[in-house]
Amino acid sequence: MRGDDIRELQWRFEMSLSSKLVKHVTYPLWLLKHGEFALLRYGQEFEKLQYLSRERLEELQLRKIKDILIHADKNSRFYNQLFKRSGVSVEAVRNLDDFTKIPTISKQDIRENLPLFLTQSFDANELLQSNTGGSTGTPLTFYRDKRCFLYREAIDIVFNRWLGFEIGDWAGLAWGAGQDVMKNQSLKVKLATLLLHRTFFLSYEHITPQSIEAFIGRIKIKKPKLVIAYPNMIYQVARYLTDKKIDDVFVPSIVCTAEALFPHQRKLIEVAFHCKVFERYGSREVGTVASECKYHKGMHIFSPSVYLEIIKDGKRTKPGEIGEIVITDLLNYGMPFIRYQVGDMGALGDRECECGRKLPLLEKVLGRTTDAVITSDGTIFAGQALISIIRRGDVPARVQIVQEEKNHLIVKIVKQKGFEQKHIDYLREELRKSLGQSMNVTCKYVNDIPREASGKYRYIISKVPIKFI
Repeated sequence: MRGDDIRELQWRFEMSLSSKLVKHVTYPLWLLKHGEFALLRYGQEFEKLQYLSRERLEELQLRKIKDILIHADKNSRFYNQLFKRSGVSVEAVRNLDDFTKIPTISKQDIRENLPLFLTQSFDANELLQSNTGGSTGTPLTFYRDKRCFLYREAIDIVFNRWLGFEIGDWAGLAWGAGQDVMKNQSLKVKLATLLLHRTFFLSYEHITPQSIEAFIGRIKIKKPKLVIAYPNMIYQVARYLTDKKIDDVFVPSIVCTAEALFPHQRKLIEVAFHCKVFERYGSREVGTVASECKYHKGMHIFSPSVYLEIIKDGKRTKPGEIGEIVITDLLNYGMPFIRYQVGDMGALGDRECECGRKLPLLEKVLGRTTDAVITSDGTIFAGQALISIIRRGDVPARVQIVQEEKNHLIVKIVKQKGFEQKHIDYLREELRKSLGQSMNVTCKYVNDIPREASGKYRYIISKVPIKFI
């Protein structure tokens, strides 16, 4: 049989394979075979928890905080020593104010003490190793227990259901993290893609007109209910669609995560794909933390799984006030993350959402602390504020702003058609107007601005540390 005939048969089989068959037969059987059937039970549990009252959610969250504290104190040498040094008795933590007495931990703490973080209640073969992408430096190695992994998968299923996506539906993934992209196309992987994950990819490593065309072609054939993407990657595809005047690509929902999503990106993506864009926040270490629902009032924090704080000057902020995001993972008993500085900035919201869920709201995420510029008087300008300056001036260029010193910015520019000296003058004038006249702005032409090793594109890189805690 010829290769074309085999591909034709495969295509016909894919089209005839019902999403309901995958959801109710092949997916549960796969979970059962691999000892992961509990995932479905966890999903049902979270479906109920999301509609608890605010009081019940807070009670549940505090109980889980106490449980993880006691577990870490008894089983993790790092936390046992940390609690003793700080004079904290975990049994005395009776409310969230008591909890703030516990010191925060950083990525450097983990790098220097990784074996001490692991709890003695799990054998090494019971823990799953993972790594961060290393967007802002050295990748971080960490572990989670199998139960935590399944819980996190279940939460993603619940979030995706908010957008009309069910197990068995096709999904697109425009992604950059190598550990998430199935590069090995063995028969086993192909079967898993077809009978379980039903996902197709666009990898940042191979973004070309040809790969974008292929991704668009898969969308037209497989008709995915959902695409999950780095904002900059799916924005490139959206620009390709509009530039080529392609108007027959439809995706009901696109989730943007892992990078800051800018308003101009959301607008173009929604137009190009005839869709709604939803922002989602999470990190490699603790999984998905919060997601928008259809009302777009902010991102709902799934508080039964995490406790998220916004900290400034060592204190919790008021709603709307920007600070550093600190997360406690309430699920990972293999390697607890307690008051962990993720490295992102954000602000909490205090509005009620029409969806009826009482989950707390993350009003906005302003990117990593290294993606903000600090002025000589200590004012912090997040990446969105600076990028809006570029958008407002309609500057025809790819731009990256690097803060080498407190009073010095280097603006790297990849010129595009129509770029002129007036755009240089505009950038210098507007940046100094926003950041202070003492800010030196050096514009530098470059041939390209490469992505990070993780595939993420960074608009702002600050080498001047910002301290919130």
